[in-house]
Amino acid sequence: MRTVEQDAGVTAERALHLVRCHEIPAIPVAASGIQSPSATQVLEAFRARFAKACDAGVRKRLSNAVLEPVNPFDFKARRPLRQEAIVLGTLVLTAFGLALCFNLQAIAR
Repeated sequence: MRTVEQDAGVTAERALHLVRCHEIPAIPVAASGIQSPSATQVLEAFRARFAKACDAGVRKRLSNAVLEPVNPFDFKARRPLRQEAIVLGTLVLTAFGLALCFNLQAIAR
């Protein structure tokens, strides 16, 4: 015995109506198998993670700004200086050298 709903065929409106009316059964927390960690466990995990990151902070940011990125295929390879760091360092040392030279000449006169 066929019902009117089966005779209506599959249409977009019918599919959307079935999706909207479909109720998802609630999954009990015990049956889900997911355990929520306590606040102390989360704090211990944070401390353990940050204890492993010995060079996090200013030193790491400065080295990333001055040195080329790490070679993903050879982690032990040395990181060369960035070209921008070399140019900027040369300009700063030149300015410092000129200031020193002019000040020494001014003192000598």
